Amino acid sequence: MRRAIVILCAIFLLSLPAGALPPHWRSTASSDITALSVSSDGSYILTGGERVCLFAGDGTPLWREWSASLVACSADGGRIACANGQSLFLLGREGAMIWRQEMPSTSALLAISADGKRIVVADRFGKVHFYDAEGKLQATVDTSSKDERSEIRAIAVSDRGENTAVISTRGLFYYRDAGRKVWAHDEITDRGTTVAVSADAIVAGSDAGVRLLNSKGDLMWLQKFRRPVTALAISKDGTRILAGSQENIVRCFDREGEEIWAHETGGWIRDIAVSKDGGRVLVGSMDKQVYLLDGAGKVLGTCALEDWVNHVALSADGATGVAASTREVIGIRTTGIPVKTQEPAETPTETPTATPAETLTATPAEPAGTQEPAGAPGEEGSPYFLILGLLACGAVLGAGYLCRERLGSLSRAAREAREPPSPAAVKEEAVEAPPPEAIAPAPWKAPLEEGDLRGAARILLGEMTTLVRERAGKRTIIIADALEACPDHEREDLRRFFDEGNRLAYAGVKPTREEILALEEEFLRLAEKIGGR
Repeated sequence: MRRAIVILCAIFLLSLPAGALPPHWRSTASSDITALSVSSDGSYILTGGERVCLFAGDGTPLWREWSASLVACSADGGRIACANGQSLFLLGREGAMIWRQEMPSTSALLAISADGKRIVVADRFGKVHFYDAEGKLQATVDTSSKDERSEIRAIAVSDRGENTAVISTRGLFYYRDAGRKVWAHDEITDRGTTVAVSADAIVAGSDAGVRLLNSKGDLMWLQKFRRPVTALAISKDGTRILAGSQENIVRCFDREGEEIWAHETGGWIRDIAVSKDGGRVLVGSMDKQVYLLDGAGKVLGTCALEDWVNHVALSADGATGVAASTREVIGIRTTGIPVKTQEPAETPTETPTATPAETLTATPAEPAGTQEPAGAPGEEGSPYFLILGLLACGAVLGAGYLCRERLGSLSRAAREAREPPSPAAVKEEAVEAPPPEAIAPAPWKAPLEEGDLRGAARILLGEMTTLVRERAGKRTIIIADALEACPDHEREDLRRFFDEGNRLAYAGVKPTREEILALEEEFLRLAEKIGGR
């Protein structure tokens, strides 16, 4: 009997996903989580949204007050910058308001220096506003030109606030102190997407790849990607640069631009965080998984959330990790994890059976607590433990299958939406319809009617890219290619279409049916315009 139970334990462990990473704690939100920030030592975790929430490092809610879609905290968690519409305000660690200022325009992006002495806010009209710790507006800079309006995509501030990098549709800009321009690369027109800074380096992502520049603005290297870059991170010393893209791959480069490692996930990369020394990397993906990797790119574990993982953050030492989806935030212990996760467990009889099971549900798994009764293996002659073991194995295998099916449902839905209707279905339509020839429905209609609004938006984006490729007769893989293939007088309309489509398809806030119908109307208008030129 003892041997049978040992065998069942081994089968049970092997049936679990390799590298399963149970969350240290988990909290759900009643409204969308729009931002995530963590203090340097991991003692405080901050989320933004309809309610700004501050958690202790163990997940205990400290307070829920105010409302702000943009939030960021200083390294010690003592200063919390918040922006909501045209309102900018600063909170203390206890949630009390220190000051509030009305901005000249609606905020779009927010960053705060590690020391909390500089707050930088970008608006929706290409302007960047620099505030000091007392809420005084020190400077406003404009990244637009007389002929072209700039859309700012990302901002990054160095630890002490002495340097600020801004990337927009017009290029890359670098400022010192309170908005003094050091240099600008407005010739970079490959659609900047994200930016990160270290003490003496700037890494910029775009639709075409990743660039590393020094503080003087000199290009150190350029790595081209086949798909747009969606997330960036750089270690404090600048020796490790992490880049994620729509290729579903996160790549790590060294200071010289050599690729050290790459890891493929099941979806687009949404966010990346790296520890101070580059020894821990946390990745959030559209496959609803959080990936924890070491400095060599080895996966230490994964953890599933209920939706896309839009935000991740790490403490400076990499010991504390947090991740957030639209309505869920979890804490992750990144230390004490064995590197060789695929090896058989050395002491299977001491492994709690409740912990792996909780990893497959929405309930946080506790690292210690429930264990198998010590006397269970010693009860010779009783068949109940064998029966219970078989039932447990069956339940785990079934849960693993259902989990895999759920994770693959989105990709299958997208593929099915793009596939043409079967001949039988076309034949039935032709028989039922009075006209002799049946017109196949638009490919985005099916997901739209089924409620898959993001899927409909993605199909509309793909259809537009295909239309431009067919009409222009040029190679178009990324959005920048499609824009380049269009005449100047059509490019701005097409750019707005792709911007809106990407927002509806991939932003954290779920789109509405009315927004998808408006995108469809714009697609049909542009399709007629492009097809008739």
